[in-house]
Amino acid sequence: MDITPLLDTEAFSPLRDPAVFERVTVDEDLGTIVWPGGADLDPSVIYAALGLGPNKARIKVLAPSIAA
Repeated sequence: MDITPLLDTEAFSPLRDPAVFERVTVDEDLGTIVWPGGADLDPSVIYAALGLGPNKARIKVLAPSIAA
């Protein structure tokens, strides 16, 4: 999944640093991947971006607005 558009947001901009990006972990309670500083990806967004799950069409429509 390409998170490049998210890297311009306050929460995800620290992930431009490879050392920070590499500190990704799986949060079993949230059921998703997280980074230090609070950046995380909603599981439904991940599934939708991969073309899986019930929200795939909705997320594809919303994705361009995230990059703006």
